[in-house]
Amino acid sequence: MSPISWFFLLLTACSLYNCGTVWMTQRVSYPLFRLVGSSEFVAYDWRYFLNIIPVVIIPAFLVMIGSLAFLGIHPHRIPTWALLVNAIFGLVGLVVTLGLEIPRHIRLQKGGKSDFVIQELIRYNWLRTLAFTGHPLLMVWLLTVAFAPAGT
Repeated sequence: MSPISWFFLLLTACSLYNCGTVWMTQRVSYPLFRLVGSSEFVAYDWRYFLNIIPVVIIPAFLVMIGSLAFLGIHPHRIPTWALLVNAIFGLVGLVVTLGLEIPRHIRLQKGGKSDFVIQELIRYNWLRTLAFTGHPLLMVWLLTVAFAPAGT
């Protein structure tokens, strides 16, 4: 199998994993922030951040950057429109993460617990959740396109 095929398979696998972590964050982690006491919140949020780096943040950034790299590194049978949609999913994740989510985490770290900021985290994360859900669905479909027997 070619290096491009391996990259494609690895990106798809990471994308599926990333979909699971974003849904867990959306439906479990962020809502649970509300239950942490104000006096413990900054320590909790800092520990949360440190613990998610290897299991959530690094894989998510690999998927976001990989989605953009996929524009130039892909099997030839992938339609152009699908490459663009794939890149948009990655770009949405990147913009939401850097522009909306990280600033709110910083506000929580500096200002302590804020139900308003926690609600913003949850609200804005829906954009990332939708992008990170569409991405693996598209990638799995693209696997069928790229690896289908010739002539189908």
